[in-house]
Amino acid sequence: MIPEVNKPSVVYQCDGVNKKWIWPYDFYMIEDIALIMVDADGTESVQTGNIDYDKENKTLTYPADGDPLDNTHKIILERRTPIKQDTDLPDEYPFQNIEHMTDKVTLILQEMQEKMNRALLIRVGSDEDATTVARKIVDTSTKAANDAINAYEKIKAESETINANAETIKTLGGEITELSRTVDDKLATSNTALDTSSANVTKAEKLVADAKAYAGQTTVDKRDINDLVSQARTLKTDIDNKQTSIASNAIKATDAAKRAEVAASKAEQIALPNGGGLITKTEADTKFIPKDSLYGIVSVKDFGAVGDGVADDTAAFKRANDNLKNKILLIPNGIYKINEHISFDTVDSVMDMGTYNNIKPFYPTETPMLKGASNIAFVKNIQYGDEVNQCQGFTYNDKKNVFVLACINGDGTKQNLYELNPDTFEIVGTYKFSDPDKMGHCNTMCYNKYTNKIYLANGLKNGNNLSVFNADTMTFEKTITLNERVFNIGYDPITRTYVSIVPISGQQRLREVNLYNDDFKKMKTYQIDYQYDDFNNNGALMLNGCIMSATLGSLVECTPFGTVKQIIEINRTTEIEDIAYCNGKFYFAVLTEKPSKRHQVDIYVGNPNRDYQNSINTARLASLDYLKLTGGNVSGSIVLNNNTLLEGKKTDGHGVRIGKVSTSDAVELGDPSVPIYLTGTTLKHYDGTDSSTVLTTKHYDKAIYSKTKADEVFVKKDDAGSFGFPYSKLDTATDWNTLTTQGCYEINFDGGANNPPRSHKQGMLIVFNFGEGKLIDHTLHTLNGETYHRTFMANKWGSWGRVQTSLNSKLQLWSAKGTVEVGVNG
Repeated sequence: MIPEVNKPSVVYQCDGVNKKWIWPYDFYMIEDIALIMVDADGTESVQTGNIDYDKENKTLTYPADGDPLDNTHKIILERRTPIKQDTDLPDEYPFQNIEHMTDKVTLILQEMQEKMNRALLIRVGSDEDATTVARKIVDTSTKAANDAINAYEKIKAESETINANAETIKTLGGEITELSRTVDDKLATSNTALDTSSANVTKAEKLVADAKAYAGQTTVDKRDINDLVSQARTLKTDIDNKQTSIASNAIKATDAAKRAEVAASKAEQIALPNGGGLITKTEADTKFIPKDSLYGIVSVKDFGAVGDGVADDTAAFKRANDNLKNKILLIPNGIYKINEHISFDTVDSVMDMGTYNNIKPFYPTETPMLKGASNIAFVKNIQYGDEVNQCQGFTYNDKKNVFVLACINGDGTKQNLYELNPDTFEIVGTYKFSDPDKMGHCNTMCYNKYTNKIYLANGLKNGNNLSVFNADTMTFEKTITLNERVFNIGYDPITRTYVSIVPISGQQRLREVNLYNDDFKKMKTYQIDYQYDDFNNNGALMLNGCIMSATLGSLVECTPFGTVKQIIEINRTTEIEDIAYCNGKFYFAVLTEKPSKRHQVDIYVGNPNRDYQNSINTARLASLDYLKLTGGNVSGSIVLNNNTLLEGKKTDGHGVRIGKVSTSDAVELGDPSVPIYLTGTTLKHYDGTDSSTVLTTKHYDKAIYSKTKADEVFVKKDDAGSFGFPYSKLDTATDWNTLTTQGCYEINFDGGANNPPRSHKQGMLIVFNFGEGKLIDHTLHTLNGETYHRTFMANKWGSWGRVQTSLNSKLQLWSAKGTVEVGVNG
């Protein structure tokens, strides 16, 4: 069974890199997936060649040959299963009936398709309405008429060299005149229909105005065309003289006029309320439901956004943000101009297909930047100058296409800024400073491509200051002083936001996160629990609203709303100092302390699409020769620092925890995402003095009972009652022979089959069951003081006997000659 898919299409934004397009739904044949290319003008064209189909991986590669499409293009994948019945079942019952059923469905679908072919269709998810489509058709009509005029003018310029054929000119002139009159008639009908439409007045008036304007233009065009009939169309297609170029122009002119007629006809069809285009408000309210009630998906264009890259869409996005709590926000294709920071922190999720030419809003996102430590691997060791001994700030300069690495000495009196080649990480530029006041520790730094400046934090000397450098010359320009401390600084060019991450005194786990606009005006501040008992606060990166920073032993990712998305544990011997981003990858400046105090400086790469065997956590083990990782015996203890994880690999390459010593000095084994197995003859527990066996399901029915067995063997205390029997109450008359389960019954009814004769039936029945039903004893104590008894043995019940009487009741005695009743009076 193929799952239901209500929208069998998917849209991809090209990026100049990707050529493989994934089809996420089912299909009958992979070749049924149509690939539609959308150019920068929004023109769609179905591609039929240069495509490689991969059925197994459900991907289409386009272009198979050639360079990937740049970011001005989009790719739409759309399932277009042919409506035909290919199955040929045997001509016998019941197969012919089944085939007839599928034939009928196919016929119905073909009839529906024929109707659809006569309808004006708008793509699913499009933000266009009938008015917009009508305007486009009217614009197309005007352009077609203008094309006709231009063609005629070209013919006119060339016609002076052509001998006139009066009869032909007269005939063609009549045809053009009649065609122009037809266009006028069509437009007149369109205007009349629009003028008489009583509903949707605003939209109708606008469309009428557009159509009338077009009609006026077309009238002028018609006069020009008639003039051209007597002048430009004096030419005759001189086939005899092989003047094919002139003939081609005449054909183009005629075709243009025909296109004008067709376009005007479509404009008329759309204008009519019942013609499949515009409808009255009453008809819409009757037949349709509001768009924002469908699945909670609402387009930002419903709130007035334009998305043309020119109009200011800020107010529209604000209105959407104020009205879309717990709904899905749709950002259709377009370029949106937003001039303020907006936080969509109440929407359920966002379907963002737009681009932004100024500020992108903060959207909720659950996608981590990296999957884990396995994405991070060593790239290059940096050999720095003698005057410094460690690295600190690190960023990427888009304009110069270089990384910038800050190295300092131990007391922060000397600073070297190195420019690194982004491919080889060789040093290509060195700038030396001795400025503890302005640069000091060079904690972190970031680059702003809009200002072409590098901003450097100096937490050691002036915790509230940022030093600003010219990114081209690396010369100091000015100091920016903030109201808050700023130790770790990053800049997001997409949301145009600075992020500052500051440790909180006395709180090892907490960090204060401050967000600033381009003018360093604080927009947000909140505290985040880094869930790691380490006061070190290293690095800051913000990209597309997501924030990344490090402690000594972890890499933390969080949202602009203060929510931690992911914490990646890092080997504590590799201290990440700062983070940069370049071409889809993250880069880390990493310091490894050395006893000589001339510490090792390395560059690591973080690639979210790749798992490295020599990742940041495993590479350190590989460098320890004494472990003899290629085989042999370990000659010394393997010692892991506190809270340092021992990790293993799954079959899919992802890492899982094996064990560590936690910050609470407890040994933690296993990973919550996978089972853990312990192998051995027995599982023992040792507390330092005594050794005990850990009981498992292997010890069922020996040292411990399973719950099923315990329920079978034992009686719950609540059910045991005062005699140790299970208690139950019977209110409905029951066959007494069925009461065989051992226990105590409260009899609250009279009668019932096989009951004690002549007794007051209500009372207490005690049942003993021995030998799994081979011997059963019934003893009934009634409310009037009588006692009855009987026994089941040898597969049959004995008779009831009364063994005690109440006051004034006669005692029945048995003898060989019969029974005698003896009573006591008084």
